[in-house]
Formats: sequence, structure tokens, C-alpha cells
Amino acid sequence: MLQTSWARRASAAVAVIGAMGAIAGPASAGTTFYASTWVDDDGVAQGYVESYPGTPHAGRLDVVRAGSVVATSTGHEWGTWVETLVQPGDELVYTDLDSGQAQQVTVTGRPAFDASVCGTPGSVSGTRDPDGAVDLGAYLYFGPYGSRNDYLEGAVTTLSGEQFAGSYPKVLAPEWRVHVTQTRKLPGDVVFTTSTSRKVGACAPPAAAPAVVPVPAPAPKPPVDTGRPAGKLDVPKAVFAPAAAFRALSAGVFTTTVTVDEPGTVTQTLYLDN
Repeated sequence: MLQTSWARRASAAVAVIGAMGAIAGPASAGTTFYASTWVDDDGVAQGYVESYPGTPHAGRLDVVRAGSVVATSTGHEWGTWVETLVQPGDELVYTDLDSGQAQQVTVTGRPAFDASVCGTPGSVSGTRDPDGAVDLGAYLYFGPYGSRNDYLEGAVTTLSGEQFAGSYPKVLAPEWRVHVTQTRKLPGDVVFTTSTSRKVGACAPPAAAPAVVPVPAPAPKPPVDTGRPAGKLDVPKAVFAPAAAFRALSAGVFTTTVTVDEPGTVTQTLYLDN
């Protein structure tokens, strides 16, 4: 981990910072809060918070989560430091031990880099608090005397609502660390500076394309019978006798046998010829 002040503020990873101030009293006018997180080379998330009073009084810095103090430290007039990994929703409360008054800010989880910052980016993007000023940087660190140590200052190109974007003088590589610092000026002369940083890292492999399920070929249509149907009519000879034929014509009822070579509708008609 870097030992210089800029590197300590820059060495960070998963974004968990950002805040909204709420004033509980005048306390130390102009209290400055600072919070930072990072993920080390072993993939472990770490962080710390600091407070600097606006008056030369000793004070206490508490990290409050869901109503309970999860980390605390008492410092001198030059500042208070607590090693802890804050989370969105945490409250940082600085209490002036001389006056008993306090000021606080609430962590919002910003700024944060987008997941698309990976591989060999020349630019970055992410989210911020709408009233936060943003600074960007990137660095390589191989120890206090590493010949390959390098630092780049990024240029902010977009600040729009909750979004930020920026670029670097050259394309980065996966081993670079990118960091973003956000500064907010809140009521009561409170300043809340938050920093988050992470390694660029390799991009996740693209999702596999869904398997193509072959569409079965339609069943072949049955052959069309284009031949002329054949049939045979068997009429009892008695039907043709004059008396029987007259009765059949009068009643409209007669009996015959029809034989056909395929399904169909057979219509029989009896009529008088000549």
C-alpha cells in the first residue's frame, strides 16, 4: 500500500463512498470529513475515515451503522483517524469534546466506477452525488522505489446529474489502478471528501451466445390424388319395372348399391327419361 498522502487517498477499490451532510449543531465550525476504501492485491476490501475540526479542540469520530457505533476514535485538534470499511448508509459523527456539539455526514456509496472500466480503457465513467466535484487519477505502484511507478492525472469530461466521465493521457492496462475523488460542500461549513479506487483488471469474458435450436423441417405433404374417381352402380332390376319405377318416383325413395374407390359423397337421383 502506498505511504505518500496522495497515494493513500488514491489506493482504493470498490466504491462505497459519498455522502449527504446533516448538521446537529455548530460544533467545530468547518469540520472536514474524509473517507476512502480500496481493495488490496489479495482482493480484500479495506478503508478508513478521518475528520479535521475547524477549531483547535479535541474530538471523537464515530462510525454509526443502523444506530450502533461500529468504530470510534478520539483525536487531537489536528484530526481524528479510524481504520474501518464504511458502507452506504453509515453516518460519520464528529463530536467536539469541549462543547459536546456534533456534526455528521451520511455515506451514500458514491463516487463509484462503472463495471465497464476494465481491460485497456482510455476513459472511465461512473456515478457521483449531483453536487460533488470530481477529480480523476490513475497510477502504477511497485514499491517506494519502483522504477515502473507512474501516475496519470485524468481529465473530467462530463458532469451531468449523477454521472461523471473522464479520460487519461494514454490507454491504461489491467494492472493500473484508477481512482476518483469527490468533494462536497455541505451546510454548516462541512466538507465531505470521498475517494474510491480499484484495479482496472481484465474484462469479463462475453456471455456465450444462446444455443441455436434447429427448427424441425415440416412434415411432407401427402401426395395429391389427381386421378378421376371410379365407381360402380348396382340397381335392382325391379326398380325399372313401370309400377316400381312409378312408386319410386312418387315417393322419392329407392334402393341401389354404389361402390367407389375413394372416400366421397355419393348423390343419387332418379328421374323419368322420355
